[in-house]
Order: sequence, then structure tokens, then C-alpha cells
Amino acid sequence: AEELVDELLGRGIQVQVDRDTGKRVTLVLRGSLVEQNHDTGVFVSGSDATIEGTVVRGTLPRPSDQLLGLGIQVQDDPDAGERATLTLRGSIVEQNHDIGVFVYGSDATIEGCRIANTVPNMLGPFGHGIQASDSPTTGERATLTLRGSLVEHNHALGVLVTGSDATVEGTVVRDSLPQASDQLLGRGIDVQYDPDAGERATLVLRGSLVEQSHEAGVFVVDSDATIDGCRIVHTLPNHFGRFGDGLVVAGLPAQPASARVVATRIEQSARAALSNFGASMTHGSTLMQCQSFDLEGEPNGGSNFSFDHLGGSLCGCPVADRECAVLSAGLDPPDLAEPSTPTR
Repeated sequence: AEELVDELLGRGIQVQVDRDTGKRVTLVLRGSLVEQNHDTGVFVSGSDATIEGTVVRGTLPRPSDQLLGLGIQVQDDPDAGERATLTLRGSIVEQNHDIGVFVYGSDATIEGCRIANTVPNMLGPFGHGIQASDSPTTGERATLTLRGSLVEHNHALGVLVTGSDATVEGTVVRDSLPQASDQLLGRGIDVQYDPDAGERATLVLRGSLVEQSHEAGVFVVDSDATIDGCRIVHTLPNHFGRFGDGLVVAGLPAQPASARVVATRIEQSARAALSNFGASMTHGSTLMQCQSFDLEGEPNGGSNFSFDHLGGSLCGCPVADRECAVLSAGLDPPDLAEPSTPTR
């Protein structure tokens, strides 16, 4: 429900460790509507939340600085030394600001949900659908399990994983839009190393569809990804005509990157099906159809690239019926700077 706000908050529901007893709090929220609050729709710190059949939408930035406006935030409590947990099922999180579902230093399972239409804050950046990040205070990694869900029409990044671990299964990530502040990004799934904590990220992506992204359908920096039985379709360049690759993997000698792609289809990428900048990439039984070119490989900061073909991969257009060719066209690697995280 819409509520009066003070200068700082105006959250819909807040769940946190009891400061007097140190005990965790448990929230079970079913069949409810959390709408047009400020700062955060549902905020969980060091405690446990189960949300089912619920709509969280239209969270507004806080009045004091016009920032945040998150749908659901789940974080660890550094004072109590407690991680938080979220189970989100059969719910809709839409039309919030900055991030639809934000998990850091904690654990989230999202099943059968729609995370959609997240908009940037008033300054222009963000608009991520889902973000899982290691805690900037404790260094605790986040874990995200995303199943049977739809992540669509978000800005900048559909799903972002930094210094943490994600498993995405049977999910559609589509129509990711560029960031409003500079018309960059618009990636479907972004997996990145956290340089501050020195933490790599991991992604396991199975049986999923990533379509209508900008720059990259899946983007992996200094981290590791396994892509199995997926489709990555119709990846577009950004506003400035750069990128447009189905999968981008970039690594450096001190922070290597790897990707394994099997039993997957990559179609209609504006540039390359697979772009490899100083990383290790393995592919097999994968069809790459109707890209500008097949495999792009470039060294990066002293790290060379490698492609290991397990067999069964084919390229071509309109039919994938020939061996895939590796091209080194002298392309510049992507900017490896980590996407920023909203500050409270």
C-alpha cells in the first residue's frame, strides 16, 4: 500500500535480526500486493523470507536523494553475522527502480516468477532485473538459483552476478534494454569478477533462452561459465554500433576466464557467435547460425585466447552446415570495469 514517508525510507516490509535478542526473523508473505512504497518494497537483513503469489511493484526512489526504489533486497547482517535467505515463487516483481531483486552476501531461490520493467534511477543508471553480489562489508558471496522464470524489459543488465554464484535453469531473459544514462550495456546475463574482494563469479546456465539483448547475450569477465542446452538469439550492438555477440568471455593473466558451451544454439548475433578476449573457451555440439562471423579471438593484456572444439559444432547461414572458423580481426576488448552497485 502507498504510505507516508520520512526523509530516508518508506519501505513496504522490513525484516531484520532482533537487535535485543540477536534472533533471526521469519517472514511468510502470500497472495499479497506490495506497491508504491519508497526505497525498497521488501527488505530482508540477516533473516528468512518466503514470498509466494505476490506482486511487488512500483517502488519509488527515496525522497531525500531520488535513489534506490528496489523491489526486493536481501542482504547479510554484518553485526549479527547472519546471512539472509529468500524463497520467491510464483510472484511478479515489476516497475521498480534500480534493481528488481537485489541479493548480496545471502542466498536466494527464485522459481516461476516474472521480473520485469525495472527502470533506472533518476540519474539514469541501473534498471537491472536481478543482481547477486558479494557483500561489500563482509565479503560473503551470494548464491542465486533462478528457475522457470521470465526476466524481461529491464535496463542495463537482465541478470548480474559479481563475485558470487548463480545457477539459471529453464528461464527466459529477453529484451534487455541499454542503460538510460549512456545508452551502453543492455546485456542479457553479465558475470563478473569483483576486484575489491578478489572474488570470481560462476554461472551455470541450462535449458534457457536469452534473446533480444544488446552488446552480449551472455558476458563473462575474469570468471567462469557453463552453458548447456540453451539458445542465445538476436543479440544487437549497442547504441554506438559496438559488440553484438552471442557470448563474450574476457580474461587477464591474473584473473583468467573460461566458458564451456555445449548443446546450444546461437543465432542472429549482429557480430560474432562467440567472442574470446584472452580467455579459455570450449564448445561442442553447438550450432551457430547467421552471425557476421563465427568465432572471434583476440589476446588481452598479455593473456592469449584458446578455443577447444569437442566436436559436433557447426556454423553457417541460412543453415549451420560447415566447420566454424576462428577470426582475429583486431577488435578491442570490452571495458572490464565492474558495473556499479547502488549505495545506501
